[in-house]
Amino acid sequence: MILALFNTCLTLLLTSCKSNSLTPKVAEVIRLSPPESALITCEIPAFTGVSWGDGGIYALVLKRELQICKGRLDEVIDFMDEKKSIN
Repeated sequence: MILALFNTCLTLLLTSCKSNSLTPKVAEVIRLSPPESALITCEIPAFTGVSWGDGGIYALVLKRELQICKGRLDEVIDFMDEKKSIN
């Protein structure tokens, strides 16, 4: 009699565990991208000068454009660093 009661309780306990099926959670992937202002292609000004003086002016214009591009690249690098620190 005790054995039959034990088997009944054991069967009830085991089937109750089986009915509690857990549904797997689906992870939502959020993709972040850098600011659009940082993704603009850099301009390379054309050299249209004819004298040595024009070469110096062109060097200054080119330097300014390179500084702008470096600023954009720094934005992307900072964005990636922030993204790594979040994860």
